[in-house]
Amino acid sequence: MGPQTYLDFDVAVSRHGDELAVRVLRSPAGETAAVRSPWPEAVNSWSREGLSRSSRRLNPVAAGPTDLDPAVARAGEAADARRAGSALFAALLSDTVLVRFRESVSRAASVGSGLRLMLRFEGGADVLP
Repeated sequence: MGPQTYLDFDVAVSRHGDELAVRVLRSPAGETAAVRSPWPEAVNSWSREGLSRSSRRLNPVAAGPTDLDPAVARAGEAADARRAGSALFAALLSDTVLVRFRESVSRAASVGSGLRLMLRFEGGADVLP
């Protein structure tokens, strides 16, 4: 079996105040005009909390009796990351962008290829994780 081939789903993402504008530049299913969606607040919360947790890991302190069990803390972090990822997915792939994405996945599969998601961040959207 030869190397996996991929078709491209090329998307531009920009920030306009409290909104994201997402447009498909190129895909197996065609392009779209810009689709606006609310900035995903869950991503802001996750980024702030994630940075705070990372800083704590770099500067360990003596554990107190009220500190969470590390396994419980990791499970909470994973759940927060999933929520942020779901919010980001919903903001980036909505409306006609989602329709083109699903059509592109189907077209790629029909020719035995994978689909490579290419994100181009513009105008303040580069702060997204």
